[in-house]
Amino acid sequence: MQNANDSVASSSKDVWGEMSADSTQLLGNLSKDYANYAKVYIGDERRGIEDVVDDLLTRLDEFMASVSLIRSDGILCLGQTLPQIHEKQKELETTFAKIDKLETFVSTVKECVNNMEEKVEEAERILAPENSIVKVLKPLSLFSKRAEPTEKKPPPQYAHPHIFNTSDYFPSKQSADQTDKPP
Repeated sequence: MQNANDSVASSSKDVWGEMSADSTQLLGNLSKDYANYAKVYIGDERRGIEDVVDDLLTRLDEFMASVSLIRSDGILCLGQTLPQIHEKQKELETTFAKIDKLETFVSTVKECVNNMEEKVEEAERILAPENSIVKVLKPLSLFSKRAEPTEKKPPPQYAHPHIFNTSDYFPSKQSADQTDKPP
C-alpha cells in the first residue's frame, strides 16, 4: 500500500508541485493565449464613447445656459418690462379717448357734408336751367311754336343747414391752457 501511496504522491507532486519544463512551457503558452483572448482593444470604442459624452456635456451646458437665460428674461419681464407695459397702456388710454373723439368728429363732418351736398343738389334742381343746350337751340328752331311766356316763380327761401363747429371738438390752446391751470 505504501507503493500506491508513493506513486499517488509523486504524480500529485508532478501535477501540483514541481512541473516539468514541457509542462511549464505549455502552461505559459496557454496563459498567453488566454491573455490575448481576453484582451479587449477599446481604444477606438473609447474615443467614440468620449466623443458622445463630450457632445452630451456640450448640449447640457447649452441647455443650462438657455434655462438660465429664460429665468433671467422671466425676472426681467416680470420686474421691469411688465410695469413699463402697464404704464404705456395707461398713457395709451388718453390716446384712445382722442381717437374716439376724432371718430365722432369725422362722422359729424361726414354728416354735415352729406346734408350740404343734398342742399346743393336740391338748389341746382330748383335754380339751374333745365337743359341749357335745349334752351339755346329752342329759339333756333324754325318750325316750333313759340311758347307763351310763363310766370317765373320766386325762388324758394334758403334754409341754412346746421354746420358743426370745430371748437366743439378741438379746443383752442388758450382754453386748454386755462383748463390745465388751477384756479
